[in-house]
Amino acid sequence: MDDETKVDELVFVLSSMFVHFRQFFCEPRLTINVLDLGLWTLDPGQPMELDLTRITWPVVVAALLVVAIGFGLLGAAVTPVDAQGEPMLLTAGRWTAARLARQAKAETEALVKDAAELRRLLEREHPDPIDAMLLAQRLYAEHRTGSTATVAARQALIAAAEVIARYAVGAAARQEAIDAYHAAMASIEALSPESPATPTPSRQYLPHIQSP
Repeated sequence: MDDETKVDELVFVLSSMFVHFRQFFCEPRLTINVLDLGLWTLDPGQPMELDLTRITWPVVVAALLVVAIGFGLLGAAVTPVDAQGEPMLLTAGRWTAARLARQAKAETEALVKDAAELRRLLEREHPDPIDAMLLAQRLYAEHRTGSTATVAARQALIAAAEVIARYAVGAAARQEAIDAYHAAMASIEALSPESPATPTPSRQYLPHIQSP
């Protein structure tokens, strides 16, 4: 099949679709034979027909109303509100700020979870060097990149994991590892200093380790 024949068939199909669409919007009752559009069913001998005789303008209007109501409910659910509870226009800047806030929240939750694992390792009388090394490598890989809001906490947690790994092999003192852990916890707590409804790690999840 040469290119000219393909173009002719494409023009035929598009023109047929245009005719049927125009008839559909001008006539509320219409039956479309799909073979006219150059389409076939699984059985080439049996044309597939789309029966639109029951579709009327009231049905179309009702469907559009349902779609409009659905978009309205979705908008009410996702539209941000101000301090007085009034809806705000969702500008590009506010959308970006909301996205960054969600990212920072997710990163903070990950930091809290990983700090708990770091604490459990440090509470052992003799931390396993392999476990400490693997944990330090994982924390570095997971937290070396992220949002600007959590950069200090991420770096502090990575540094604490490194010091604890050195402590596990005898290259650092226990007190040095404890101090590094406390510094990481302080940075994590600083991510939400004025959020009493959300317990900070050291007050609920991660009681600070005390030096023996």
